[in-house]
Amino acid sequence: MIDYDLQQRMFPSEISTLTVDLLNKDILCRGLPALTTFISVGCPPSKEIKVSKRVTACSKGILDPSLLQNNFTYILKKEIYNPSLLLESIPAEEDLIVTYDYAAWGCPLVAHYGALWSPELQLWNNDEFVEIVDVEYVIFEVHGVHDYNYQLYLSDINCVSEAQNWTTMLKKQAIPDPHTAWNSKNFHSCHDPGEPITTPGSTEYQIMGGCILNRILFPKRNGFYIFKIIVVNSTYSLLPCPPRIPQLLG
Repeated sequence: MIDYDLQQRMFPSEISTLTVDLLNKDILCRGLPALTTFISVGCPPSKEIKVSKRVTACSKGILDPSLLQNNFTYILKKEIYNPSLLLESIPAEEDLIVTYDYAAWGCPLVAHYGALWSPELQLWNNDEFVEIVDVEYVIFEVHGVHDYNYQLYLSDINCVSEAQNWTTMLKKQAIPDPHTAWNSKNFHSCHDPGEPITTPGSTEYQIMGGCILNRILFPKRNGFYIFKIIVVNSTYSLLPCPPRIPQLLG
């Protein structure tokens, strides 16, 4: 599953002030007040980013929607998730029971552990498809599941500067939180000039989308993932991110 929260929750439309006044007012105009207005710079409410859900567990007959709507729960074993959400392979002290939110997530997408996977993001305007969103985004599992990997490593990428990753972005926060740690305001592509490269080439490249095809590799098990996607490319920075969407691994 993939969970899509609104990025505008984190970064609301920005307000600018515009003031218009007369230059070098003569004595007759000094009593005229300057005209001030506010300009909101944000995404038109008619636009949104969605995730393509052509094939779901419901459409394939794997799950029945009525089952998911009836207080459906699943269990995350303590070995595969970290309750602190720090995306580290630190096991929890006990298993976690998750209640499936069908109203928010709908039917989960389907992925096979033997196949590399990445979501397809789409831009819509007034409920009409506009284009595939092919800019950079990052992804994490909202319950702290950490047993998946990325296809690419830094040795596969022609970086000219240090590449960002979840570990470094979370360390920059006083209170680490993946929901706010990495965004369009602090994103830096390693293909642009910047800090010298110090991270080993054996480190996973954790940015998806854009001009590089990076995908997720799941372990050999059955289960659910609820991913949150954050579009970090500034081109789409003011658009709502897709909501949380479930992913069923089988």
